Amino acid sequence: MLAAVALISVLNISQVNVKANSVIDTTDTTEHVVGELSIEDELANEEKYNLAKEYVENKRQLYGYNSSKVLYFPYERQTAGNWCGPAAAYNAIIGANPSYKGKISQNSLAMTLKTGVPGDKGTDFPGEWKRTMNNYLGANNYEISKGSSYSYSDWRNRVKNSVIWTVDKGYAVIADTKQSPYGTKLHPNYNYIDDRGPGGKPTYHYIAITGYDDTPGNDRMLYSDSHQDFNGRYWTYTTNVAKVTHGHGIVW
Repeated sequence: MLAAVALISVLNISQVNVKANSVIDTTDTTEHVVGELSIEDELANEEKYNLAKEYVENKRQLYGYNSSKVLYFPYERQTAGNWCGPAAAYNAIIGANPSYKGKISQNSLAMTLKTGVPGDKGTDFPGEWKRTMNNYLGANNYEISKGSSYSYSDWRNRVKNSVIWTVDKGYAVIADTKQSPYGTKLHPNYNYIDDRGPGGKPTYHYIAITGYDDTPGNDRMLYSDSHQDFNGRYWTYTTNVAKVTHGHGIVW
């Protein structure tokens, strides 16, 4: 657990890599299939979530709601507009197990995740996510949680508990997000989406969540963003994460 002074310092961190005079990449409107979970996967996710919920409740009884943890995972820039999925997977895998560096790449993960070639379709959800992440980080026993299966308030709690459980174990959570014009954004960097106007195409984007701050009324999450124009580490409110993933889901 971080000391109070250290926490204040960490919360101000925003490591960013923005291309000078860049034009925002519009290929982030590439869609992907959001499918259904099998009954087996639903049951496995529920079993794991019950453990996570109990863990977080016990932790709060011991330490209160002010716990936090940050994993300084990579934020490698995605090499294609539709490869945010492989990039998020790469950042999550290399961050948890650096020994994979040089052995995997966005290209190899794109093939494993069955992401389209550059300029083609994105990475389907749940698709090959569970198999891919457990192939490299099986100790975390990754499961899929689909937001549309729950009310928003329930989903927010599930995202929060799932992130705390996963990050405390030293792993990242993959989040499948959808950000629409004039809707909730992960970060002001995404305000360019509003330029598409009412009814404009949303941005579909995978990120790797690598930290949290459980301060009541100000709870936040840290994520590694592979976006081609502003890859970096960013803090955002838990509410934002819950809203932009509610129609899709998380791999935790």
